[in-house]
Amino acid sequence: MKEIKFYIMIPVYNVERYLDACLNSILSQNYSEYEVILVNDGSKDSSGEICDRYAMENERVHVIHQKNGGQISARLAAIDFVRQKCKYEDTYSIFIDSDDELKQGALSTINKKILLSGCDMLIYGYEKFNQESICYTTLEEKTEEMLIDDMRELFCEAILEHCYNSLCRKAVKTDMLFCEIGDHIKGIQMGEDFLQSLEIYKRNPRTLIIPDLLYRYRINPDSMTQTFKLKRFTDELSSRYYAIKMIEELNIWNYDDFDKYIDKSLLVVQWDVIHILLESPSRKETLNNLKHVYEHPFVCEYCMGKISDKSSIWLREFSKGHFRTLLILHNISKLKNAIKEKIKIGRKQRT
Repeated sequence: MKEIKFYIMIPVYNVERYLDACLNSILSQNYSEYEVILVNDGSKDSSGEICDRYAMENERVHVIHQKNGGQISARLAAIDFVRQKCKYEDTYSIFIDSDDELKQGALSTINKKILLSGCDMLIYGYEKFNQESICYTTLEEKTEEMLIDDMRELFCEAILEHCYNSLCRKAVKTDMLFCEIGDHIKGIQMGEDFLQSLEIYKRNPRTLIIPDLLYRYRINPDSMTQTFKLKRFTDELSSRYYAIKMIEELNIWNYDDFDKYIDKSLLVVQWDVIHILLESPSRKETLNNLKHVYEHPFVCEYCMGKISDKSSIWLREFSKGHFRTLLILHNISKLKNAIKEKIKIGRKQRT
């Protein structure tokens, strides 16, 4: 079977513990037509030296060193490298995070699926793992294959099922990546995959979604998704705001489509509220963090009108700006749980 040329793009930042495993999972594939573009995004550990070592030992590996600019900046550097220095016609590009891995045989499977379907973009499944075990796979969501040729359907499927928007689940025709990314989104650190995916969706790619688990997502306690930062929440909301503005401009959704999207977004807002209550380090910071989310344009323009009496108590109090009430309810909940736990321990001791 013909082998498509793949460009594998990897932003690298302070991942010396995991980078060898990531690169070995690629270089040990039973596939020959690929090149790896590593972008060392101002790492402060030995990640840059590890990148250079692999480039010295393997002609398929290229390294770009740049000042720290974030995930989007690093990916754009890799894309620009391919556009300027490589033959990219009829090639596909794959993104990998530098603490993750490709499963064995992944490139062969991707090649086969693209050739059989003639798709412009392939979206595949993944498994989440930690040091002990696999904790989750996308087979828990969907197990059927799906071919999409319609832009509205693609936006509905990909955006309403938010898990499809990771760039690390995609093999995309390389020339579909050549687009301008606005400065207003280059600073986004949470939801950046979503925003870059939107630019691909705008080109209406023939898209094949397959259930095959080809990617391994490492649960890294040092990553932004595992640490508390207010920016983590506001970036997620900003990515949704830019998405809905783009969809309005494209004029591809009907009222029901928007309605479903806002309903899904309300669950995200509720998640934000609960996690801010759980994770903010002090009472003052809790109130301040809730205020920032409350005043976000996406929440103000699209969510407030959807919060009803049927919504959770968290959202109802949040929509009224009753942040202190939310904090009291949260503390009461913590106290109740602590009492329940003490009763439970007491019963165990008596038996």
